[in-house]
Amino acid sequence: MSSLYGAYRSQQYLDIRHHWEPWYSRNVNNAYSIDAALVENRRDFMMSILQHSPLGSTIDCAIDFGGDEGQFFPDISISRRVVCDVSNRQLPPGIEHIFSLDELGRTKANLIIVAHVLEHLPDPLTPLEDIRRVIADDGIVYVEVPLDRFRVHPFHASTRYKRFLQWLAHHRLLLIVLDFLTGMSRQFSLAIPRFGVIKQSEHINYFSGRSLRALLAASGFLVIAERSDSKMKVGGLRIGSYGVAAMPDLEMTS
Repeated sequence: MSSLYGAYRSQQYLDIRHHWEPWYSRNVNNAYSIDAALVENRRDFMMSILQHSPLGSTIDCAIDFGGDEGQFFPDISISRRVVCDVSNRQLPPGIEHIFSLDELGRTKANLIIVAHVLEHLPDPLTPLEDIRRVIADDGIVYVEVPLDRFRVHPFHASTRYKRFLQWLAHHRLLLIVLDFLTGMSRQFSLAIPRFGVIKQSEHINYFSGRSLRALLAASGFLVIAERSDSKMKVGGLRIGSYGVAAMPDLEMTS
């Protein structure tokens, strides 16, 4: 996690990614920079869900878990803004940085944002359980994930396919061509061709509304508002988005 996200979207990250994906441009890499239009779109999508929750007009403490540079906080009155992130990027004035929720001490957050984070984590349940411990009883957790699941072929689970990928890794240009064609198939048919490239650059979990609601329930939350948009794009690529607002399940706690 630290190797990938410690210098996330830095020049080194861009150079390595571009070496294997020539279509990965600087514009895509910077799609979520602080002044990018997509940031405003993300905040608007989040607020369209939060407005159906009992979120107060003034927030004492809001945490963006995996919050990059703190650009995704909603446009509401927030006394204390905290980004919890494994990277150590320089944040704008007025935004605190912590590496772990344990650094909060006895502080209870009123709003915690977990947007486009769970699909990156090897164990998405543990951080939600940690969030449940540091959120106020009447707090709101906002969770957003992409809707980018794709269909695979039984061949992709075989030893033959594994050997094919190992061979392909030594033929960069062919790998790039097949990767590009596979990406086109994912965009237009949500399926991986038999000899396509199943590649997870960053996303290692793929959610549906049902699976995300089950994950939140298992970690002690009740969903109170939700919205999905299968056509949302990032850098010209359709990834879709599903967002939910949830509150602690106090009966489960007791």
